[in-house]
Amino acid sequence: MVDNNKELSLLDVAAVTVKRLNVYDNGRETTAVFPRLATVLGGESWEQSTGFSNLISLGLPQLREVHGQELYFSNNILPELHLPRLESVNATLTVHNNSVLTDLTLPRLSDVRRLSVKYNPRLLNLTANVLARAGAVDLAGNFTNVELFSLVDVAGDFRLVGAPSMDCSWFDDHFFQKIVKGSYQCTGNHTRPDVPRRPSTATDVAQLPRDVDAGGSGGLGTAAKAGIGVGATLGGIALLSAGAFLVWARARPLETASQGHEAPTHKGELDGEMTGGVAGGAGGVPTDLDVPDDEKPSPGLASAAAELEVQHRDAAAARELAGAPARAELPAGGAATAELPA
Repeated sequence: MVDNNKELSLLDVAAVTVKRLNVYDNGRETTAVFPRLATVLGGESWEQSTGFSNLISLGLPQLREVHGQELYFSNNILPELHLPRLESVNATLTVHNNSVLTDLTLPRLSDVRRLSVKYNPRLLNLTANVLARAGAVDLAGNFTNVELFSLVDVAGDFRLVGAPSMDCSWFDDHFFQKIVKGSYQCTGNHTRPDVPRRPSTATDVAQLPRDVDAGGSGGLGTAAKAGIGVGATLGGIALLSAGAFLVWARARPLETASQGHEAPTHKGELDGEMTGGVAGGAGGVPTDLDVPDDEKPSPGLASAAAELEVQHRDAAAARELAGAPARAELPAGGAATAELPA
């Protein structure tokens, strides 16, 4: 029993066989998935019933047989209920009070002790075209399509209440005073259609599509698939983000080291301090950091520029020496200082 867990959002159980199972009154957006569950043993008391309530999605892709007093699906927010492998329900199968349920599909169900489907205001379509034997059938709602094309034995009462447009003529022809041992009631349209009705799904297990016959991921509602898809997407994004961060974190020290070699700190011989990219370098020649790659001179031009710079400094020194005054000391007794040209 899983109940009253208000923070529960996903229940994923790998059990194959259980005595009984009840999931109800958990979080308001709880998804329950039982990917391997095949058999519910049940018991003879109502306390040992199996059921699912207050879920937004439910997956029972491998459920095959249920025993006990009742298998119920009630008060869920399920747009569809699809039980692809369910074959036998030795109990009452109850589908009540599911406010958004529109489609109920039981493609392999062959026998049920009692089938009760009521109080689902949006449920329009019910198909169970392999169902052959039922103890009793009680279906009421706004059905527009109910298909029970293989049903040949109803031990008790048969009641079907649908929308005014729902075809009752087929049930009148095949069920009334024929296969129904108890009372018979069908409320809907009793006028025979111009075109005879045909089943929309297989009436024999051998005719079932491969994905239904094999189980696969069947049984997961649209909301469950969407929820799992979103979760997987978010998980993938998280993994990609973590990977990108690790790559960036590992590359950052290498980038920093590389920048350290390319842009060392320089100290000039002048007052103060210059660091990083010095604009102008020695003698006003731009450094590599200041010149874009496509504008940098070739090695030969750089060498010629350096040589011209040396010659420029030598010429400047020579001019300075040519114009500087020279001092000569006179012999003792002379106090004057004469300035002689060089």
